[in-house]
Amino acid sequence: MDLDGDGHLDVISGGFPGYVYVFRGNGNGDFLASAEVKLADGKDVKVESASAPFAVDWDGDGDLDLVVGDIAGGVHLFDGQGGTKALRLAASKPLEVGGKAIRVEGGDAGPTVADWDGDGRLDLVLGCGDGSVLLYRNTAQEGAPVLAAPVTLLTGAGWGGPDGMDASRPGVRAKPWVTDWDGDGRLDLLVGDLSLAKPTNRERTKADEAELEKIQADLATYAERIKPIMQRILRETLAEEGIELTDEELENPDGKLEGLPLEQKERLRKALMKRYETDDEAQKVQADAETMMQRMSELGGGGGTPQGHVWLLRRLAPAAPATDSATGPTGDATTR
Repeated sequence: MDLDGDGHLDVISGGFPGYVYVFRGNGNGDFLASAEVKLADGKDVKVESASAPFAVDWDGDGDLDLVVGDIAGGVHLFDGQGGTKALRLAASKPLEVGGKAIRVEGGDAGPTVADWDGDGRLDLVLGCGDGSVLLYRNTAQEGAPVLAAPVTLLTGAGWGGPDGMDASRPGVRAKPWVTDWDGDGRLDLLVGDLSLAKPTNRERTKADEAELEKIQADLATYAERIKPIMQRILRETLAEEGIELTDEELENPDGKLEGLPLEQKERLRKALMKRYETDDEAQKVQADAETMMQRMSELGGGGGTPQGHVWLLRRLAPAAPATDSATGPTGDATTR
């Protein structure tokens, strides 16, 4: 999409820290280095974490807006402010259904916007952390969409049981795209996912089961062990830049760091990674976790090798109502 009106296609991307980035096209097939997308007041576009942006004229007023999902399952609208040569965005507000902010099951909201039901109005198609894809139909006659309660286009498979995930269907953290893939005049779904390759089956003894239970309990304490270490590393790194954080700010440092120049943020990021990789305490906790994960995999409990696929769900009939099924009446068997 051409985000700055210069006639060249650009790439927009999210990231785990919650910022939104643009790679501007230079007209010869290459892209400039990433730059953070800003609000009209100069502040960063930022959501809680794991931003998933989609650029679209959401409200039909002629300028580009951003619809951004986050790791908590929320969806945020950054309304365009009349910019034609660059994104000019207002501060975010949550997208709602019936007056309540959207918050999808399993978090990790991944939005795309398209006229799914063929009525000439933009709908919200939303991927979820559990692997589901939901359709929020637009019921407004004009102007900004008014979203109806969701219906399910794809039922999430979840993370699966101790024997891994179902390799015959999409996994978790669904990221959908709507397009007429096969040129038959019907909109289809492309869905990116995360899945875990099924570990090698083995018959577990009672001793194995007891060991597996202990490993799972120990892994549950990982966040408690690593959090104070990461806070210490952050405090030490920021102190080198002359930035001091209170204990309260250390719990949520984004507000304190939001106004820093991009160059300084990048310098801090690299310094944090280097300090983490050379910190004996942090590396000990990470090594312990990796050892436990490896042993858990050997025991056939959970885990597996992370992998991602893009699945094609072809639509068999235009504008058919969705149902709570893996493909529903609107799609045939999934294809990787």
